[in-house]
Amino acid sequence: MIESGDEHARLVYDAMARSHAKGIADLASVVCGKVDRIVITGGLANSRMLMDMIRPHVEWIAPMEVMAGEFEMEALAAGGLNMVYMGLESGSDAVLSRMNKGATAAEIILAGQRVRAAGLRLSVTAIIGLGGAEGSEEHAKKTGEALSAMQPEYIGLLTLMLEGDEPLYSDYRAGRFAPPDQAGLLRELRTLIAHTDSEGSVLRANHASNYLNLRGTLNADKPRLIAELDTALAGRRALKSEWMRGL
Repeated sequence: MIESGDEHARLVYDAMARSHAKGIADLASVVCGKVDRIVITGGLANSRMLMDMIRPHVEWIAPMEVMAGEFEMEALAAGGLNMVYMGLESGSDAVLSRMNKGATAAEIILAGQRVRAAGLRLSVTAIIGLGGAEGSEEHAKKTGEALSAMQPEYIGLLTLMLEGDEPLYSDYRAGRFAPPDQAGLLRELRTLIAHTDSEGSVLRANHASNYLNLRGTLNADKPRLIAELDTALAGRRALKSEWMRGL
């Protein structure tokens, strides 16, 4: 976001860097400034930009060394946390950028894989229709690929609803965003499921926003889920009325 010129993001990052630098200086005062080396580790140490922002504020105290790496997830698991809920929204970088998600698909996938590697269960949600009619197929395929890469225990699929003061709703009103129609949403959901290879994942698409409620366990129930969608697309299964989709 900063690389693309987001000044608010730069301001937030700068404030975070100054806060860390202040903490380091506070600790240095405890030992009367007799510091041999400042070592920064943990997940934030992976951000070279953040480290470069901190460095000029603290190297007057002692040389700063960065040792990236952390065990936060493992510590959370050991402390009793057993599940992490993650909003993927989309596996398409184009969609994530438009929604100002603040992370790429690769970064979200890596975070999900770290959760699983730490022994924590992972529940991931995605939003059908978020790519619009034009980006529907890419959104579906890329989201399925992202879910496959993370192998979450639970997958929740919701359907886009446009209302209120959200920027996307403004884009819709102005003609800059066209959501898929009802059939397009069903086709998108079908494509997403077809492109998801996540053995044992419990899939739920029974949120109030969905036109068709689906539930099953991948990959065993994938043929049945696709068949149910085909039945709905053929007009042989009733879909949820708009008034029933209210949240």
